[in-house]
Amino acid sequence: MGLESTFPPVTGPAWTALATGKNPGKTGIFDSLIRTDRQSLTTRLVSSRDIKRAKPYWDYLSDRGIRTGVVNYPFLYPPYKLNGVMVSGLGSDPGDEIFYPGKLRHQVLAPS
Repeated sequence: MGLESTFPPVTGPAWTALATGKNPGKTGIFDSLIRTDRQSLTTRLVSSRDIKRAKPYWDYLSDRGIRTGVVNYPFLYPPYKLNGVMVSGLGSDPGDEIFYPGKLRHQVLAPS
């Protein structure tokens, strides 16, 4: 038996399952879009808040005092506080703050 992804792969549910070890039934993330409320058809992209609620492995490491870095993980915007660094990507707009801690921006984007 090999490793299997969720269906469909390369989606919000698959990336969340990879980060948490939980299937969509346990994370509550069934698509890359989430309805904003049950009475509306308005949707938004899966975000770091949704993934954090499902507790990804880097949060377990951070909670145990292990410095960790998460870079450009899909649907992980906005970045949030952890013991280490986080650089968001997918889901952010140009000009958004994508670095945690914020001072990391100057280190990464500093001219050489």
